[in-house]
Amino acid sequence: MTRTVVVDAETRSVLDLRKTGAWRYAAHPSSDTWCAGYAIDDQPVQIWLPGEPVPPAILEAAADPDCVFVAHNAGFERPVFKHILTRPHYGWPEIPIEKWRCTMAMCLALALPPKLKKVAAVLGLKHAKADDKIMRAMAMPRRPRGNENPKGTYWFDDPERLQALYDYCRQDVECERELYRRLPPLIPAEQSLWCLDQVINDRGFYTDGGLIEKALAISTAAERAIQDELAAITGGAIETANQVDKLIAWLAAHDCVVTDLQKSTLTHALRRTNLSPEVRRALELRQQAAHAAANKFPAMEAWRCRDGRIRGAFKFHGAATGRWSASGPQPQNFRKEEDIENIAAKFDAVMANDIEKVRALGMPLAVIGDLSRTAICAPPGYHLVHGDYSAIESRVTAWIAGETGKLAQWKRFDESGDPHDEPYYTLGRALGFPEKTARAAGKICDLAFGYGGGIGAYKNFAPEDDTASDIQIEGFKRTWRERHPQTVQFWYGIERAAVAAVHRPLTIVPYGRLKLECRPLHEIPFLFVRLPSGRELSYPFAKLIRNARGNVAVSFMDNAIITGGWCEYRPGRGAWGGVFTENIVQGIARDHLAAALRRLEAAGYPVVLHVHDGIACEVPNGASDVR
Repeated sequence: MTRTVVVDAETRSVLDLRKTGAWRYAAHPSSDTWCAGYAIDDQPVQIWLPGEPVPPAILEAAADPDCVFVAHNAGFERPVFKHILTRPHYGWPEIPIEKWRCTMAMCLALALPPKLKKVAAVLGLKHAKADDKIMRAMAMPRRPRGNENPKGTYWFDDPERLQALYDYCRQDVECERELYRRLPPLIPAEQSLWCLDQVINDRGFYTDGGLIEKALAISTAAERAIQDELAAITGGAIETANQVDKLIAWLAAHDCVVTDLQKSTLTHALRRTNLSPEVRRALELRQQAAHAAANKFPAMEAWRCRDGRIRGAFKFHGAATGRWSASGPQPQNFRKEEDIENIAAKFDAVMANDIEKVRALGMPLAVIGDLSRTAICAPPGYHLVHGDYSAIESRVTAWIAGETGKLAQWKRFDESGDPHDEPYYTLGRALGFPEKTARAAGKICDLAFGYGGGIGAYKNFAPEDDTASDIQIEGFKRTWRERHPQTVQFWYGIERAAVAAVHRPLTIVPYGRLKLECRPLHEIPFLFVRLPSGRELSYPFAKLIRNARGNVAVSFMDNAIITGGWCEYRPGRGAWGGVFTENIVQGIARDHLAAALRRLEAAGYPVVLHVHDGIACEVPNGASDVR
C-alpha cells in the first residue's frame, strides 16, 4: 500500500509571489520559511519549525520508494523544498519529482476548481481551508515602526501571530489530506505527463536580458511622455492613461461619450468628425498606452532567475480540455514574429536605446510589444529548434467527425505542398473570396464555424477591418455547413450521446471513436467523455435541463473563464453539440502535443516551450534538427 506524506510550508519573502512566480521567489536570498506542516498517513498533523532537526519520519518517507509526497500546487512546494528546506542549516531531503502528487492537478483533471478553499467547499470537505488572512500578513515584510530603521526589513513574528500561522498551516494540511483521499488519482499516463511538465518547468526558457533592460527603459520613457501630455491636455484632471473612470468622465464632459476604453471603442471614437483636438489627442494617448503586449517585459523581468531563465510558467491542465495555460509572462499568447513588420529594425532601435528611432517605426509601446517574443531566445552556445502541428484543430475535427473528404484534402496538400491545395484556400475560394485573401478567409471560417458558431464567432476571429455584413456571414456559414455535413451531424450526435449518458448513469454510451459515461464521485454526478488516448474529459455536477429551445440538454458546473468563477454552464440557443465538439477536438489535439513532448524528450531534445500546437527545444550548436 502506498504511504503518503501531505506537506505544506508557510513562507516569507521581500518578493511578491504573485508577481515573480514560485522559482524566482523561492530562490531569492530573502525567502525563508516560518514552518512546515506535514501528516504521515493517518497520523496527526505535525508542525516543524526552523532550528529543529529534520523529522525522522520525513527522512524515512523520502527514502521509502513506496511513499509519495502530496501538496496542493506541488509546483510551488517543490521549489520551496529545493531552495529553502534543503538548505544546509535546515537539511531536509530533496524529493524526486516522481514521488510528488499534486491535488491541484487532480482537481483540474476533473474540471473542479483549482483553489483549495473553493474545491473544499464544492466537495463539502469536513476540513475546510483556513482563512488566509494571517498567512498574507506574515508572507511580506511589515512596515517599520517609529524607532526602527526605515530601510530595514521587519516581520510580524510575535508569539500570538506565529501560533495563529501554525494553526493555519495545520488546518491546511488536514484539508489537503482529505482532498487527496476524495479525489481519484491521475491515470498513470497523466501522472507521468505531470512529471514531465515539472521537468520542463524546472528547466525553464532563456531570455535576452539586454533586450528586456532596453525595452523597459523605452517603455518607461514612453509612458512618462504619455502621462505628461495627458495631464497637460486635461489640466491635471487625468494623471495617467490607466485612470479609466476619470478619463471616461472627462471625455463625456467634452462631448465624447464612451462606455469603455477598449481597443475597438477607441477606434470607433476616433472616426468621429466632431472631436475637438484635445479630445482626439486624449483618445490617441490612451490608445498608445493600451498595449498589453508591452507589459510582458515587466513580467519577464520579475520572473527571470539569475541565470536568465524563466521557470514555472506553464500550468498543467490549465483548461478543462487538458491544455496547458500559462502564468507570468504567459508565453502561450505571444505574437508570431512573421506577423510583425520591420521586426529587425524595431529590435535595432530598441537596443540602441533611442526612443526617437523607435517612434519613427510606430507607437513606442506598440513597438515594444512587437518585440516581446524576440526576448525568448537560446543561451550562448545553443539554438532553438521548433515545429508545430499544421491546422491541428481542422484536421482533428475532420477525423473525429468522419469528414473523409476534408481529410483527403489535407492529405493532398501535405503531399503536394501546393498552397492552392490547402483546404483553407479552397474553402475561401468556394466562399467567393479573391485569390489574395482566400486562405485567410477560409481559415477564419473554418475556425468560426467548425464548432457550430455563427456571426459572433466569425467576428471574434475576423480582423477589425473586416467588412462582411451579417447577411454575408450567414451565407458563409451555410456554405461551410453544406461542405461539412459529417461535422454538422457530429455536433448533434454528440449532444444526443451526452444526454443519453446523463439520462442512464453507469451506462457506457459509445459514439464513434468516443465513449461517454455518467458516474458518481462521492455522490456527485460527473459526465465523462473518453478520448481515443484513454484520457477522459470531465463535466462535474452533470444533469439534464430544458434549454432555451425547450429541448433536453446537459448542464454542468464549470470554471468559467469569462466570469472568473465557478458557475453552471447552461446551453442557450446555439449548437450545444458544437461546444462538446470543441472540447473533444482540443482534448485530442492536446494529447497529440503531449505525445510529441514525450517523444522529443526521449530522443534527447530538451523542451523549453510549448504552445497548444507548437514545441520549441533548446539544443547545442551543431546538433541536428528534429527529425
